[in-house]
Amino acid sequence: WEQSQPYKTEIGVGECAGVMIDLVATLLLESDEKLANADASFSSLDFADAIYYAYTAFINTAKAMLIAENLKTNTQAGIVTDFDTNFVATNKIDLDLSFEALVYQINQQEPTEDFAAYYIEQSKIFKQKALDFRNMQLTEKAF
Repeated sequence: WEQSQPYKTEIGVGECAGVMIDLVATLLLESDEKLANADASFSSLDFADAIYYAYTAFINTAKAMLIAENLKTNTQAGIVTDFDTNFVATNKIDLDLSFEALVYQINQQEPTEDFAAYYIEQSKIFKQKALDFRNMQLTEKAF
């Protein structure tokens, strides 16, 4: 449109959609938001919601890490299984127990204050371990 040079794509398919986003970074940011919501719900004594937000942070974080490895993430159950297979079993990310056992504690516990505090803390620790691994990946790619 009134340009002296013809239009040409510079970054490929979807260029006209606007900015390129880093899906992994976006999902990790969403995990931070879920954890902030978990803290807010916990402060409001809404332990069931706090636990649910912590659970969604677990899932979002694992999904981000799988996407970073170019792996498909179709279902929450698949994300849990695939994270164990690709990160825990390979010792890329060290957890005290399987990711499945960690995440699915939500199904075995009542939404008490004690469990909510524990589960939120575990979700934060997991997010930090994943972020540390991701930062290491990015640093290695830079060199």
